[in-house]
Amino acid sequence: MGKAGGLLPSWYWPEGVQRYISAPPVPIDEMCVGRWARRYGGRPALALSHGELTYRELAELVSRAASSLIQGWGEGPRLALHLTDPLGMAVIFFAAVRLGLQVLLLDPRRSLPEWSWALELFRPIGVVDDDEAKRIIHGEAPPSPPRRPAPSSPIVALPEGAGLVYHSHTSLLSAAIAVAVFFQLEPEDRLLVAAPWATWEGLLGLLASLQGGGTALAGLWEEAGLSEALGRYRPKALWLPSGADPSLLQETPLTREVRRTSPWLLLSVGSVWPKSLRRRLRRRLGVHVLTVYGYGATGLIAASHPSWYLDDAVGIPMTGVDLVPIDPATSQPLDVPWEALSYAGIGVKSRALAPKLEGRLPYPGTLEDDLFYTGDQGCLDLNGMLYLLSRG
Repeated sequence: MGKAGGLLPSWYWPEGVQRYISAPPVPIDEMCVGRWARRYGGRPALALSHGELTYRELAELVSRAASSLIQGWGEGPRLALHLTDPLGMAVIFFAAVRLGLQVLLLDPRRSLPEWSWALELFRPIGVVDDDEAKRIIHGEAPPSPPRRPAPSSPIVALPEGAGLVYHSHTSLLSAAIAVAVFFQLEPEDRLLVAAPWATWEGLLGLLASLQGGGTALAGLWEEAGLSEALGRYRPKALWLPSGADPSLLQETPLTREVRRTSPWLLLSVGSVWPKSLRRRLRRRLGVHVLTVYGYGATGLIAASHPSWYLDDAVGIPMTGVDLVPIDPATSQPLDVPWEALSYAGIGVKSRALAPKLEGRLPYPGTLEDDLFYTGDQGCLDLNGMLYLLSRG
C-alpha cells in the first residue's frame, strides 16, 4: 500500500478561498431568510417560473405557514414533504425548521408510493403535498413564535440508498456555506442546480444562495427548463447531478445555451471519473468542466476549482473538509499520511456531516470522533488532488 515515507505535501489551494469555515450558531431560516428580509427586504430571494419573490415576501409567507402548521398539525410532529412546486417546497421547509419540526424531503420526480419505504422508516404524522402546501401558505392563523432545537439536533431527513440521513442546522449550513465559499459565489451570482430542492444537491444550491443574500433559482431538471433558465438568468454555475453528463456530448438546445452563456459546469461524480469525458466536454462546450464529489450525508467532499485542476482528478478537498485515510480491511483510520500511501479508503472530517443515520445506506457510515467513512477508495497526491479509484 505504501509509496514512500517522509514525503511533505505542497498542497495547492485557490487564492482568495477560505480553507476552513465555521457556520454561525444561527437557525437556517434566520440565516437564509429572516436577516435578509430585515436588511434588504426588496432584494429577490427566489426566481420562479412565474416571477421573482423578494426576501420580505418570502419571510411573510414563511411566518404565515409556520402559524398554519402549528394550528393544523400541532407541535413537535414529523412531517414529510412531497412537493413539485418550488415555492411551496421552500416556504414549508423554512416554516418547519423555524418551528423545530423534523421534516423528510422526498424527491417529487418519484411518486409517493415509491417512497413508501422512506415513510415507513421516518413515520411522519402526515405528508404535505402541493394542495396541502397551498392551504398552509394561504391559511389564516395567529402568529407563532419560533421553537428552536439545539443547532446540532437532527431536523431534516433525506433518503439515500435505502436509508435516511438526518441533518441539523449546523451541518446543513456548514455544507451550504462551503459551496458558496469554495466557488466564490457573491450575492449577484446565481447557481442553477438541475435537481429539485428536495434533493441534497438541490437543497445545498438553495441554501448556498440564500445564506449569502443571493437569489436561488428554482430547482429544474428538464432540459427545456434548464435551457430557458440559462438564457434568462445567466448563472455563474450549472450543477448537474450524476448521470446527466452524457447528453451534453450531443447537440441539444441545452448544449447550445451552455456554449452561449458559458457557466461553470459542475458535474456530480457518480462513478470513477473518466478523464476523456472531461476533455471531450471541455472541447465541445468551451467552458470550465468541474467535477464535484459528495453524498447526502456529507455534502461536497471534494471538487474541481476553475483556477487549476487535473483531468483525471475529482478535485481538491472542499472548504472545511479534511480527508482521512482509512484501512479498507478494518474500516479504521490509518496512522500514516496520504503521501505515504498508494491508495486508502476515503474518510471525511467536517462540520457538514449528518449527525444521524438510519436504515440501509450505500456506505459504511460514521466512525468514532465524527469521522465518516465513505467506503470509496482513492489517493491524495502532493498537491492535494483527490483521485477516486473505486466507489463503495
